[in-house]
Amino acid sequence: VKKIKVYFSEENMERFYDSVSPPEEDHTPCRITVNNGVNVEGTMRVRGNTSRRYPKKNFTLRIKEGMHEGNYALMHEDFTWLKNRIVMYAYNHFMYKGEALVPAPETEAVALYINDKYIGYYAKVDMYSQEQLEAWKSGFMSELFKIELLGYEENPLRSNSERKFPDNDDFSSLETLIVNTNYMSDAQWNEWVESHIDVDNFIRYMVVHDFFAVGDTANWNYYLYNYGKMVFLPWDNELGM
Repeated sequence: VKKIKVYFSEENMERFYDSVSPPEEDHTPCRITVNNGVNVEGTMRVRGNTSRRYPKKNFTLRIKEGMHEGNYALMHEDFTWLKNRIVMYAYNHFMYKGEALVPAPETEAVALYINDKYIGYYAKVDMYSQEQLEAWKSGFMSELFKIELLGYEENPLRSNSERKFPDNDDFSSLETLIVNTNYMSDAQWNEWVESHIDVDNFIRYMVVHDFFAVGDTANWNYYLYNYGKMVFLPWDNELGM
């Protein structure tokens, strides 16, 4: 188990804990060591709305490693961090025609320390990046949405879902998906799906999702990636099993 040690100055420590209140995008500067290695620069923030209500919180950690910036989620959710790791492992390591069932972030167990105080075990999960996904698939369109869909007739979705990249407010492809889901005839839907949805990938996603009875993605906590065809990508799976 890797040790991640995060160090804040006194001023930044106060700012970090203040960031438990929105805006959650407020990343606080810190120094980070992994397994007692070299100190590197980074930032950290509390992530998500649910975890803000609990003593042990989820975090987003950015680590600057030379020219590269690693972007990670440290996932907790009481006693469920291992479940998330197991489900993500299933997506990544069971093969279909020599490829992972569904592209999913790598995860590993870490022990987190803040200013030398032990915080606990976490699942460290790589965040999806545009470079990572475009290396996997390339096409005429490349966009990523983080989905929070509170009602299937809700349109537009800007107030709840997030457009991760490109960095603008164009939700048109996501809205088209929702409208077509609601209003197309069966024949129209079947034809549209064949052209716009990566059906094989969706089936493989659902096989793992349903096998582990993931209970946290009915309305949110998954990604939709559009590379010309749409693909569901897994995220929070800690309510599996």
